Amino acid sequence: TVAALLSLPRPAPEPSPAPVVSVPSEDSERVVLTTDDKLSLVGTWWAPKGKQIAPGALLVHDAAGSRKDLDEYGERLRKMGFAVLSIDLRGHGESAGEDLDWSALDADGRQRAWAFATRDLKAGAEFLRGQKSVHSASLVVIGYGSGCTLAARHAVRDENVRAVAL
Repeated sequence: TVAALLSLPRPAPEPSPAPVVSVPSEDSERVVLTTDDKLSLVGTWWAPKGKQIAPGALLVHDAAGSRKDLDEYGERLRKMGFAVLSIDLRGHGESAGEDLDWSALDADGRQRAWAFATRDLKAGAEFLRGQKSVHSASLVVIGYGSGCTLAARHAVRDENVRAVAL
């Protein structure tokens, strides 16, 4: 099923660095998560179809991107039977704020923010594991662009990750 997902065309990068407000589809909802270092992250949650327990999929966007870039993947994975969460990483999309906005950071600031984004994936994985409809020991992490590095780092640390797509 992950191979079918990978056959989708790559999403186009956002033309503007300004935060994009994603309008959830009828099959998704906007959620807010809190990281260990008390940052609020905005995500899109696609609950699995049916009443069976589903594997979880965590989608990780590219640097300077947003969760909206991966909406097509989220919807397709849900139709394939996954419970899906896509988050705006710290400083990106709706998770950007006055104190942390990717587009306003210099190179050093971006490097620091990206290094701490591993905490964002941890919060996303904890959210998925906390859903009654998600099989807590069956998580797939899918990275896009620079998000591949974060996905791989998280997979090494999380024993519940069963597959990684980069």
